Amino acid sequence: MIKNHEITVKTGFVLLIALNIYIFVINFLNYTSALGTDFTFYGPYIEFFTFSQNTELQEQGVGYFWLISKFIELNINPIFISPIYKSLLIEFGIQSVNFIMYLIGMIGIFQLLKYFKIEIFQSIIILCFLTIFPPLVGARLILKPEILAFALMPWALILLFKYSKNQESKYLFLLSPVAATLLTLKASITLMTFILFTLFIDFKKWNKAILLTSLFTFLSMLLILNESQQISGLYLWEHKSNPSYLFKAPLSFFFSLNTDLFINPFRDSQATSMWGILFLDTFGDYWERYWLNLNAWKGNKYWCDCIVPGNINNLRVGIIFSLVFYIGLLISLVKEKSKDLKKFGITAFIGIIVLMVNAGNFLPFLTMNFNPSKGDPIKTHYFIFFLVFSFTYLLIKLFNKRSTVFSLSIFLLFFIFTFQLFNPIENSYFKSDSQTINKIHLFSPCVFGDPLGSVFNYTDSWCSQEEIANSICINSQNESIDIKTNKFISLQKNNIITTPQSESECIELILQNFANEESVKLFSTNDPKSPYVFFAFFIFSIISIIYFLIDNKRVKND
Repeated sequence: MIKNHEITVKTGFVLLIALNIYIFVINFLNYTSALGTDFTFYGPYIEFFTFSQNTELQEQGVGYFWLISKFIELNINPIFISPIYKSLLIEFGIQSVNFIMYLIGMIGIFQLLKYFKIEIFQSIIILCFLTIFPPLVGARLILKPEILAFALMPWALILLFKYSKNQESKYLFLLSPVAATLLTLKASITLMTFILFTLFIDFKKWNKAILLTSLFTFLSMLLILNESQQISGLYLWEHKSNPSYLFKAPLSFFFSLNTDLFINPFRDSQATSMWGILFLDTFGDYWERYWLNLNAWKGNKYWCDCIVPGNINNLRVGIIFSLVFYIGLLISLVKEKSKDLKKFGITAFIGIIVLMVNAGNFLPFLTMNFNPSKGDPIKTHYFIFFLVFSFTYLLIKLFNKRSTVFSLSIFLLFFIFTFQLFNPIENSYFKSDSQTINKIHLFSPCVFGDPLGSVFNYTDSWCSQEEIANSICINSQNESIDIKTNKFISLQKNNIITTPQSESECIELILQNFANEESVKLFSTNDPKSPYVFFAFFIFSIISIIYFLIDNKRVKND
């Protein structure tokens, strides 16, 4: 019996790993992050940090964007072949860093499930649900800092749980760098994090450890905020809003529900109803940011020539899932006897309250940020970390004392729904798409000898200066060169610009570290300041997480 259970658990882990790899591959091959939601708003951070351009930044927190820029720089060689690789490198940076952050958060969720004493196979099934939970899938696609909050928030929560249970000050000290990082990412995340902490800290038991940790966290915040302000020129509460967003949401917006919810479940149809938007966005893509984005998600161009994306029946099923989720969550929380589980499950409503405060401008010192023609910014993305907690809580209640067959059956139905929603392109399309082949090349590390090079026929190669030279000077598929007319692109090194007259001269210049002139123009000579204070506290947060895992295992063994 024990052996069968071990086999089941190992099979579950294999399923979980395979599912995560599968979803990552689908995301990366189907979604163009540079065409995703708000990229025009946040893209300047990439221009600023990666290409040293003197661009105007929009918000205070810069650390997340700097991390992505550093990741892009790890694989910057393709851009010196041609500027056409700029978009691919941006996608590579965004989705790679987001996936790493997602994995850190998922490990944290797993630790929370262990804390709640959830049976290990049920925990694996819950993690499989989260892997294909639409808002969490979407958060991995776009350039927004909420995914970094998802990475750290589960660890903040488990450290709070541990301290509340054991009253050991070490958990507070481990929490401090995590809290300082979370509290300086973005104004909305700051407010949500602060509310979460007030739920856990018993002010009647205020002691020296809490006081010292709070003081250290506050001083750490000031250091991070000051550094970020020097880079962006903005304070945490400052947000550069479009004039169309300088409004306050009326009270009716928060409590109304439109009657055409099932009839017209498309973008902007629920501009007068917060709950209508939430019901469509929790298990769907109401704002057309992800798989319903006509420009960014390849599946839309492949499967249909449509003006309004999305199968209406899938959207309606998503509404039903949302209704079950929010109603089931309320009922479960009312009945919940465990204080810890209740705190865990209620977090989605904390996120919704913060969105209401933002849209209604109930804190007047914050910038007004509501567009009445859209109902923006009521988006599940803004509180994805809390939404995941509440969804996990509901799954715990759903699968409690249920059979493995029941759990797997529900997961299969959910997988079918989400796969229909994502609607990826068939494999045959990718085999003939040169851009996709080049995407694959980005994930075949040159440091390991480009292991996929023997499987795929790349348009260009860049693992050595010789390969870059061949790609620029010989490869006729490169759009920057017209070999047939013997006209070569101009090459540049520092301030020297020259146009080779032959293939051999072109190769010789590239070997001397000349590059495509148009590629060189992408880079400025500015020297942007890096947020090293933020990075230090991010590293301290990772060290806290690792220490917690080691210490937790040691305590368990003792």
